[in-house]
Amino acid sequence: MRKSIKWVIIVSSIIFILFITWFIPIIFDNLGPTPRFVEEDWTELDKIYAIGKFHSTLGHGYPDDNSQYSDKHYFIPLFNWGNSSNKIKVFSPFEGRIVNIFWEKHRFSDGTIQGHQIWIESVLHPSIIVKLFHINIEPTNLKIFQYVHAWQLLGYMDAREWCSTDIAVTRGFKTISWFEILSNSLFEKYKERGIISRELMIKTEQEAQESFAMGYSFSLSDPGDYVLLKNTTFPQIIDNNFINISKIGAISYMPNILYDTEDNYFNENVSWSVMFKLNPNKVNPNGYSTEFKAPFTARIERVDSPSFKNPVIILRYINSTSTNYTINDFELDLEIYNISAIPNITNGEIIKSGELLGYVGKYFNIECVAWGNTQYIPVFGLMNNAVWEKWHSQNLNNRSQMALNYDEYRAKVNQYGYSTYHFSESPIWWINITT
Repeated sequence: MRKSIKWVIIVSSIIFILFITWFIPIIFDNLGPTPRFVEEDWTELDKIYAIGKFHSTLGHGYPDDNSQYSDKHYFIPLFNWGNSSNKIKVFSPFEGRIVNIFWEKHRFSDGTIQGHQIWIESVLHPSIIVKLFHINIEPTNLKIFQYVHAWQLLGYMDAREWCSTDIAVTRGFKTISWFEILSNSLFEKYKERGIISRELMIKTEQEAQESFAMGYSFSLSDPGDYVLLKNTTFPQIIDNNFINISKIGAISYMPNILYDTEDNYFNENVSWSVMFKLNPNKVNPNGYSTEFKAPFTARIERVDSPSFKNPVIILRYINSTSTNYTINDFELDLEIYNISAIPNITNGEIIKSGELLGYVGKYFNIECVAWGNTQYIPVFGLMNNAVWEKWHSQNLNNRSQMALNYDEYRAKVNQYGYSTYHFSESPIWWINITT
C-alpha cells in the first residue's frame, strides 16, 4: 500500500512539473495578440514563383481532409528550380525544438514518397508550431526533439515532378497564417515581391464563401487563391533585342483579354501574351513591314504560313553553349503571334540569336511559357541586362511592371466591364513607350 502511494505521489509530481514547465507557458503564450516575431524566412524566396493564400481552395482540406478550406500556404517553385529535391533550401524560421517528424502520404509516379513533414515548436513562443511539408531531410538527418536555431538548414523542398511544398502554423489549437507571425522587417521582403499587405494572403470568410458561390472548389481552384510574385529573377536568356524599340508605341499588361491565345491558366480564358503596339507614325500601317529577329538561339517548334490570318512562330530555347534543349530539364517556349515568317523557315530548324525571323504588323504578341507546371513569364524578365537597359530607358520602371496578379487583372476587367476577348485601346491595359 505504501509503495502504491509512493508511486502515485511520484507520478503526480512529474505530471505537476510537466504542467508547470510545459503547459502553463503554452497557455499564457496563447493569450493576447498573435506575436510578429519571426525574423528569418523558411525558404529561399528568390526561387519561388507564386504563393497560395490562407483559407483557399488549393490542394485539399486543412487542418484535416474534411475541412472546407485549406488553411495553409502553398509555395510554388520557380520553373528553373523545380522538379528537384536538392535545390531549394528549407530553414528553421526561429529557435525551436522539433516535436514531430514523419513521412508524407503523397507518392511520386516512381513510388517514392514526397519527403517528410516537420513540426517545430518555438522556444520564444511555445504556443506556436510551424509545420513544414514535403521536405527532404536526408542531407541533414534531423531528429525528433532536436533543438534548432533560426536559419538553420533543415533540408530541401522535395519538388520533384513539379510539385509545390507548403507551410502551416498553429497557435494553441488554432491554425493561423504564416504571414501573421512575420516581423515587419521580414514581411518587407515579401512586399518587395509584390505582396502588398498581410491581408492579401489571408482570405476572409466572406471571400472564401464567394469562391464557393462562383463554383470553385478543391477540384477547380479559385485562380485568385494564388499570388504570382513580382521582381522575380528569371534565367536571362534573351541576349538580342528582337525589334527596333524606336518603332514601339505601347506595351500591354499581362494577363489580359486583348487577344485570344487559348490559355486557360486562371480556369478562364485569358491571354498571357504581352501585346506590342507599334507607333503608327513610324511604321507602314498596311501589312507586315517591321523586322523581328530571334531573341535567342532556338529550335523552331512551329511556323505558320504567312497566308494565315494571325500567323505564329514558336521558338524552343536552346542553351547555345551546349546545344541543350532545356533549362534544368525544363522546356521553355517563346511564342510570337501576328508575325509573317521569312521564306524557307521550317519546323525543327535551328536559328541563331539575332537572325531575321520575319516581319510584324502594327500589333504583335509575345508569350513566354515554361512547361512542366506551366508558368507564364513576362518577356522582359528573360532579358539579359544589356537588352533590358534599352527597354528600361523607354518608360519601363522594372521587369515586372506589366505583370499582373489575378486580383489586379480581375480589377481591370471589372473596370472596363467585359468578360470576353475584346481588343481595347483603353489606357488601363497599356504602358506607353517614350521613343
